[in-house]
Amino acid sequence: MKKDFLQLLLLMLVSVCFTVNISAQKKAAFLSTHSSLRDLQENGDDDEAEAGYWFVEVYGGSFLPVSEIGTTDLSQFKVIWLAVDRLHGFTNFPEALTEPSVLTALTDYYKAGGNFLLTNHAYKYISLLGRFEDSFEDWSVYEDEGYEEIWNSYMQTFFGRESVTSTVSYWDHPLYEGLTDAIAIFGDEGYNGVAPCNVYPLIAPGWRENHYCYWNSGMEGFDNANFGKYAAMYDAYAVTPLATMDGIGDYFGAPIALWDPQGDYQGKAITIGLGIYEWNQNSEILNPFQHNIERLTENALNVLGGASTGITDAVVSDISLSVKDNHIFVNGDNFQSAKIYNMTGLLTGQFDANQIASGIDVTNLPQGVYLLNLKTANNRDFNLKFTK
Repeated sequence: MKKDFLQLLLLMLVSVCFTVNISAQKKAAFLSTHSSLRDLQENGDDDEAEAGYWFVEVYGGSFLPVSEIGTTDLSQFKVIWLAVDRLHGFTNFPEALTEPSVLTALTDYYKAGGNFLLTNHAYKYISLLGRFEDSFEDWSVYEDEGYEEIWNSYMQTFFGRESVTSTVSYWDHPLYEGLTDAIAIFGDEGYNGVAPCNVYPLIAPGWRENHYCYWNSGMEGFDNANFGKYAAMYDAYAVTPLATMDGIGDYFGAPIALWDPQGDYQGKAITIGLGIYEWNQNSEILNPFQHNIERLTENALNVLGGASTGITDAVVSDISLSVKDNHIFVNGDNFQSAKIYNMTGLLTGQFDANQIASGIDVTNLPQGVYLLNLKTANNRDFNLKFTK
């Protein structure tokens, strides 16, 4: 299912419907080696900074510096998210996270029923917490060393081979609720021939930070074609692989996994080690599938108990566009900024809230098809296609 960016944008929906979560502060924390969200944004990794900003400003969680671990009551948080997404993986892993006092506090939190979301290189942190028996240095894991050309930008909820009847699929897991699957975007071309199975795009293809990191799930006595391998994994580690890269036809690895309570560890964990799970795709081209990354993360946090009780959903009606006298009018007045991209992904215009309210002037745009990116006050993005 290789598509260039032009084809991806041409297939964007003309109108969208979205839901805004209205609630008290989430019982969730974003753990960072930086002293504040601003410090992370100014001095941290671009993906970690983007993830942290979304978590605090959109999801509504708390920013938790590692330096405050010893003075913070961790039991107030249902889930702690650790995102580590850095060039050269564990040769650049934050030393502050391996300090004995930090590990002791976080391990105690985990054993007492606290939950973790561990993404990218933080996937391997679960072994440092003692949940996995192998050592941190020797853990059987695959990790990248930098950038590469990414074309397979999809994940699938299916494990096994099309030609066999012994398959595993978690297509209906709440982790995937609300994600836009490939069939909705590409039609029949988004179907990989296996049912039930959902295939989800997360990032536009191109030169990307391919920071994958996940357990290869090697089990003694079971090769990658053996259906019993995953049952043996659960028996040994209480872990369930939930998704893998699109096109994988066996029981090789666990790029997304759910770790149930086991032994002394009464908390749960979700680990996401997909290379295509990248919060900032390092390009002026807008990621048309950013919604899937955000929704996947939101679902994972909520599955782990991050959503506060009493949360309500305010459903906002479909966004629609109208064009008059070379101006675009957007229904609703909650948009704070807008950007227009052409079909090559080039930014062709930026507009503030006043310009949106009075109509976005497209007089100088050549005829063609464009993508309008709208951003709300709480930093949520919505993308609409229009033709001039």
